[in-house]
Amino acid sequence: MPHQERAEQADRIARERREHVFDQRRREQRQRPQPHRQGGDLGEDRLETHDSSAALRATPPPCGTTAHRRARGQGDPGRRSRGGVPAEPPTRRADPWASPPACPLAHAHQAQRRGRADPPKPGAHRGRVVVCARGRRLGILRPRRPRRRRGATMMPNRSRPRILVIHRRSAYTELVTRRRDRRIARLVREGHPLGRRMLDAHHEHLASLRAIRRALDRLGLQARFLHRTTGLRIRDDDLVVVVGGDGTVLHVSHLVGDASVLPFNSAPGFSTGFLTVSVAAHAEPYLAAAVAGELRPTRLQRMRVELNGRTVTDRVLNDCLFSNACPASTTRYVIRRGQRAEEQSSSGIWVSTAAGSTAAMHAAGGRILGLTEDRLQFVVREPHQLGPHRGRYRLVRGFVRRGETLEVTNAWQPAVVYVDGPHVAIPVAPAATVRFSVSDRPLRLLGYGTAPLRRD
Repeated sequence: MPHQERAEQADRIARERREHVFDQRRREQRQRPQPHRQGGDLGEDRLETHDSSAALRATPPPCGTTAHRRARGQGDPGRRSRGGVPAEPPTRRADPWASPPACPLAHAHQAQRRGRADPPKPGAHRGRVVVCARGRRLGILRPRRPRRRRGATMMPNRSRPRILVIHRRSAYTELVTRRRDRRIARLVREGHPLGRRMLDAHHEHLASLRAIRRALDRLGLQARFLHRTTGLRIRDDDLVVVVGGDGTVLHVSHLVGDASVLPFNSAPGFSTGFLTVSVAAHAEPYLAAAVAGELRPTRLQRMRVELNGRTVTDRVLNDCLFSNACPASTTRYVIRRGQRAEEQSSSGIWVSTAAGSTAAMHAAGGRILGLTEDRLQFVVREPHQLGPHRGRYRLVRGFVRRGETLEVTNAWQPAVVYVDGPHVAIPVAPAATVRFSVSDRPLRLLGYGTAPLRRD
């Protein structure tokens, strides 16, 4: 068949090409000298042919030089090499089919062929020239620099305070620059009120970041700036500067253990800064006072959340919402405080700290507490009090003091605990128990409640 004949012809041609290449390589191998490496260290590389009477024992010069050609027998045979041995042409190997000795730097050969190794640069090098046993220069060995963590600034003087600046991305940067949302970009381009507001907030946020950098430069302080905090745990930093609004402060509170926090509002005309001490334009006197230890810390009590006896988090600064996995559905549970327990049906339960009593807790009918009070407050959200449950609920609102626990046991539908907003959600399985209590790790907030500081 024509197809079968074409296939056989293609196989025959490929076989002939392989045999031709194989014969050519065998001829080249017979004509090429086969030195091998002796010695241990890279600085002790020596070349030796298989003719003992014409052994060349010298450190191989860089590949391509005149001395290298003489060492390989390609120069004048009447002249002597550096070791005093005539550079005679090496003899041929007795067995051309025997595999040559493996080069100890074969992996470097492969890396250079694949483009992974740095090519040798002309001129003086700060390092050692790496030469393999065949006289081929592979590159330069230089001392490895310590790897720098992404987004970090190395501080040479360890006596200075270690400052970490955490800032948020503006809505314009997140939606237009990074995600390239065409609809929002069109609103900004056409001058829509929403687009103008987003762009103005973006410019104000960038100006605040520049003000923080200028203040640090004037004070001679070094800091590292981060906006990606995935997997970050703050342990070794002395001062954490937050540039953003209350949402950024709440996010940072989950990362900070015992470090002091100095928050600044980056866009006071567009974001809420209840937990911030000042605006970024007046950051220099606050930074100077914080480094000198002159700012009095305010300890904000945080909340601990346990799920089935295991602590999930002890750094909740604002509030938690326990509700059905679908917030539009009815939440059924058993709530217990002390010796009293009730089975309830509602839209969920708000549990907040003193710092969070001015937010959703106040909108749900709760009281505004002092900022430093060490107790929690809970309010049942839209309790169902019709039918058989009419007038039976007693644990609709109340307080949880230090040492006490508010216990909520979920019914047969999945539920969720939202922590400090919608970004952190803890799934609660049916019949699981969630406990809320006052945490033992308060947040150290610097400069809150002090008189406004001005630059001299």
